[in-house]
Amino acid sequence: MDRIRTILAATDFSAHAELATQRAGLLARDLDAGLELIHVHTGLGPGPIWSDPGGGVLIDESRIVENLRERLETVREALQRKYSITAHAIIQTGTVHRRVHERARDVQADLVVIGATGAGAIARRLFGSRAQTLVRTAQRPVLVVRQPVADAYRRVLVATDFSDDAERAARLGMTLAPEAAFTFLTTLDLPAHHSEPVMGLDETERAARLQAAREHARKQLRALADKHGHEASAILVRDGRAADELPDIAREIDAELLCIGAHGKSRLEAGLLGSTSLHAVAEAPCDVLVAPHRAEDT
Repeated sequence: MDRIRTILAATDFSAHAELATQRAGLLARDLDAGLELIHVHTGLGPGPIWSDPGGGVLIDESRIVENLRERLETVREALQRKYSITAHAIIQTGTVHRRVHERARDVQADLVVIGATGAGAIARRLFGSRAQTLVRTAQRPVLVVRQPVADAYRRVLVATDFSDDAERAARLGMTLAPEAAFTFLTTLDLPAHHSEPVMGLDETERAARLQAAREHARKQLRALADKHGHEASAILVRDGRAADELPDIAREIDAELLCIGAHGKSRLEAGLLGSTSLHAVAEAPCDVLVAPHRAEDT
C-alpha cells in the first residue's frame, strides 16, 4: 500500500469545505499523517471607488486577510482538539489551483482533499468552477469529499480499466480504508448494434464474443484483487460506458468511496482528467479518490 505521510486540505469555510477538513482530520489521525490546511484568497481585484461595497471607502484588504487567517486558525485548532493531531495552516493569495498545487508540492503532500457540492456540481461553493481545474491539473491524488464524516470508510468501489493510474487509485484506496469491504469493477463499452456489420458476426457469434470478453474481464479483476490481498472481495463486470455506469453502481452497493484513475490506457487526454473520471467526480453519490498519472515534481 502507498504510505500517506502528509495531507493537504483546502477550505473556503463553507459547509462543503467543512466536510473536507473533517475527513482530512480523520484520515490524518487514522494514518498518523501530518495535516496541512490552506485557504486561497483570490483578492478583491481592481474596481472604482464608487462601486466599492464599503460605501465609497476603499476596503483595507489586509484586514480581510487577517480575518481569514483568524478563521483558518479556528478551523486548525478545532481539528487538533477533535482528532488529537498536529495541523498547520496557511493563507495564500492568487489563483486557487496554482496555489494549492504549489503548496502540495512544497509540503510534499501525498493527498489533496477538497469538498464537493451536490451531484453534478463539483465544489461550486468551495472554488466555483476552479475546482474542476484543480482536479484536472493535479499531479497528486485528490480526494473529493461529498458525504458527511462519521467514521472510516466501510465500503469502497474500485473502478478499473487495468491501467497504471487505476491500479494506483486502488492501492491508495486500500491505504485510506484498510478495513473496508472492497468491490472491484470494470465495464465493457461494447457497441450494441454496430459490431455485426463491421466484424461480420451473426447474433450467436457476437453473443459468444461478448461472453468471452466478460469472462476475461472477470479473470483480470480477480487477479487484481488477489494481487492486493483482497481474495474475498466482490467483482463486477458491467456492459456499458463507465461514465454512465459508475454513479448507478456506487448507489447500488452503497459505496462510501469510489477510487478511479485519472487517465486510461490510451492517454488520449494526457494532461487532463479523463471524461470518465470527471463524470464520476461530478455525479457519484459518494466521495471520489482520483489518482493522476504519476509525474516528477517540478
